[in-house]
Parts: sequence; C-alpha cells; structure tokens
Amino acid sequence: MHDDKVRTCLPSDEDAPEFVRKLYTHASIDFNKEDLDQEKLAAFKQLVVELCHDFTVYQGMFGSVQARNNSYKLGKSVMFIVERSMLTQICLRYAALVHDNSPMKDGKTKKGEQVVSFKELIKPLGSAWLNANLKECEAFFSSSGLKKWRNKVIAHNDLKVFKNRAKYIPKLSIDVIQEQLSLLNESLNYLEDKQYQVTQVEVGLEFGEGLDKYREMLDSL
Repeated sequence: MHDDKVRTCLPSDEDAPEFVRKLYTHASIDFNKEDLDQEKLAAFKQLVVELCHDFTVYQGMFGSVQARNNSYKLGKSVMFIVERSMLTQICLRYAALVHDNSPMKDGKTKKGEQVVSFKELIKPLGSAWLNANLKECEAFFSSSGLKKWRNKVIAHNDLKVFKNRAKYIPKLSIDVIQEQLSLLNESLNYLEDKQYQVTQVEVGLEFGEGLDKYREMLDSL
C-alpha cells in the first residue's frame, strides 16, 4: 500500500528540505586560490602520495595478525628489521609533512626535491578550515610521541642513539595511521577545490610488482 506521507527527494530539488541539502553540500574553499603556491602544493602532494604508498605496503605485510604471521614465515630476524624499517620510513615522512621546516634561504632546492610542510603550505592562505586540520595533525604529532622521537632521536642520530638497545619507535596502529592519512588526503582535496572527492588511503600497486606477488610467494612456502 502506498503511503502518501512518505516523500523522496533529491538534494538538487528546489523544494528539498534544508537538512537534506546540507547533507550533500560541500563548503566552498575559504581562501584565495591565487595565494596558493602550486609548486609547493605539488611537492606536498608528492610526499602525501609517497606516504600512502609506504602505508599500503606496510599494511599489506604487517597490517593484521595474519598478515604479520605470514610475513614472519620468511624469517623472524629479517622481517623484524623490515617491519621496523618500514614503520620508521612512515614516521619520517609524516614528521616531514607536519614539522615546520624553514625553507632554504639560498633557494637552491632542486626541482622535485623540495619538502614542504603542511604548515608552510597553508600559512599564506588564512584558511580557518585548513588551520583546524593542521591543529589536528600537530596534536597527533605531539601526543603520539612522534615529535619527541623526531627531535630527540632522529635529529641526533649519532653513535649514542645506535648504542641504545631500545631503539625507540612510537607505537602507531594501522587505524591511527590511516586516520591521519585520510585527514591529509581530505586537506589535499580541499586545497584543490575538490571537496566532493574522497581519496582512498591505499594506493594501487602494479600487478606482478606489488603485494600480489609477495602473497603468492608466501603461499608457496
């Protein structure tokens, strides 16, 4: 039986209720596009993509108990080093994204080698939305122990550090890393005025050169 009280509508309908329109409305960017340095944006985006690539591989190899156990079939000692090295790489890239590196004074940074932090990129824009996202990243950077690790360990990576048997690395779960990468991707879409777009954290790896080949090798053991 048809219920005349039930009504369906699209957000684009002129008579659509306000709450329906808001559900599908993406806020306009709150900065002037002309103030956004496109070269710095490209450098920042490249670093985010590289970080997502590292995370995809790390997640595939060590992202679950089963995946980790399978990887360790290749040798506990070797895979322990691989796992720590990959996590260190992810931590380093994230630190580079969030840490406010001062640009080189002489301007001799080669094209494609520039590292641009989130803060440096959005500072000229005066965007309340982006600044709020930056605060979330900075809060995580501090509370997770990454800031201390970067400043106290990596910044002084000398013989004393190598002799430290603990070799401290912040404990970051897959979910926590994924949440931070989602925030960075969301910010990138906003910077490119593509708020309607949702970017997956995991990147596509070429068939035969990615995790599929690795899993096939593990299955043959």
